[in-house]
Amino acid sequence: MALAAGIGRVCINPPLDIPNGMWLAQKHVRGEGLDLDLQATALVLAEGETRVALLDLDLCFLQDQQAKTIRQLVGEATGIREENVLPFCTHSHAGPVT
Repeated sequence: MALAAGIGRVCINPPLDIPNGMWLAQKHVRGEGLDLDLQATALVLAEGETRVALLDLDLCFLQDQQAKTIRQLVGEATGIREENVLPFCTHSHAGPVT
């Protein structure tokens, strides 16, 4: 069997006028511009009937329910089994609170 791979990337920048996500309780510090785009990157690996999706999100964290929803939606859209959809975060402190 041959291992097949595919990759995709999309920009996930939030609006600039939202509070910075990593100071949680504060509401007064807001973005003024972008240094680098925040990205969501998907790597799908397949061998035979088995497919796995690795989802790299430029966010600090996901709550359990958010990760579960991502697994479910990706599974429905792609046919990849939910337990084979693996979302994770780069732990970027530049992103919003999700």
